[in-house]
Amino acid sequence: MIKKNDHYLVLNSYSIILPKLLEEMNALDINTKFTIANPKNSSLDSDEIQNKYHKLKVNVLVFNESRFSKNSLQKLNSNNYGGVIILVHPRDVSKHFHLLKNARKIFDLPILTYNNIDGLQKLTFKTFLKLLPRYLFETSFLNNLAAFRKIYYFGFKYHCPICNSKLRKFEPFGSRKPPRPHAQCPVCKSVERQRLTWMYLKNHTDLFSEKNSLLHFAPRSSIYEKLKAKKSIKYYPVDITDRNANIQLDIQRLPFNDNSFDYIWCSHVLEHVKNDQQALGELNRVLKVDGKAIILIPLQAEKTEEFTHLSSRKARLEKTGHPEHLRNYGPDFKKRLMDAGFNVKILEANELFQEHLLKKTNCNKKENIFLCSK
Repeated sequence: MIKKNDHYLVLNSYSIILPKLLEEMNALDINTKFTIANPKNSSLDSDEIQNKYHKLKVNVLVFNESRFSKNSLQKLNSNNYGGVIILVHPRDVSKHFHLLKNARKIFDLPILTYNNIDGLQKLTFKTFLKLLPRYLFETSFLNNLAAFRKIYYFGFKYHCPICNSKLRKFEPFGSRKPPRPHAQCPVCKSVERQRLTWMYLKNHTDLFSEKNSLLHFAPRSSIYEKLKAKKSIKYYPVDITDRNANIQLDIQRLPFNDNSFDYIWCSHVLEHVKNDQQALGELNRVLKVDGKAIILIPLQAEKTEEFTHLSSRKARLEKTGHPEHLRNYGPDFKKRLMDAGFNVKILEANELFQEHLLKKTNCNKKENIFLCSK
């Protein structure tokens, strides 16, 4: 699809995926030239791109607009290119639809789209028309109606245990790095780890069957609504920012009495916290003697690496894959939990549930739940 010794214009509308494209092209060793049109608000490091992919002839063209307008595309059309590659997000058609439409009008050249899930695809009139219903759906009020999304995505391949939807597909998810395929439920917006934790709480605990108190950090709106509606659960949804939380607080300084909660749900929060050991001490303090803390973190390293000294979002993104993460956790996270006073049991998804159920709900079979008690 990419011709040797040709010159391609890359419209950098989705910069997080650009290195993936260049890595693939670099591996092909095709002696092809790429000019990357880069809007002024992009986080792309031009020098790094030009130095890293040494087998390619890469030129970065920075222009003074924050997005691709018709006028800017007209200016870019004046050069002698063999084709155009447009980087697009595999999930959000609405973000790129007008760019694709304008590019088809302006460039009398082969147009390709690229993302990390679909790869390179030729944009034809037929494939463009296929995007139109999706664009209309995403930009209409119907996209905000869960009942309509349930019908729109209906199928028998997947099942979401949180909203109980039967689905033909899950959607890609992950804006800070190339998105994971089939990750997010299109109806309730839950992702893999949330579906796994929900199934664990429902099938392996008495959270839903008895009267319990639950301290829940950074709740997703769909889960928040479900738990809030359960009369038997004394529910405390909390966050440091005003999102789906009733209480705004810092996990490092909890305003609750000792031994207050039967359950604590803390998923992918601690990597954002400057002093995670202090936060763990607080979780231990407010957990009841016979309570359970369900803790999940992203495991990304052989041994935990600290980056709390980095103040730049760009530097943290480079080291951790996320601009707000302050460390990469390794298996030694268990020792951190024990140092905070917890008894720890590591539960792996494939030990909790059968493989066919994990596939149906698209949960990572190697995801770990750290079950903590006093």
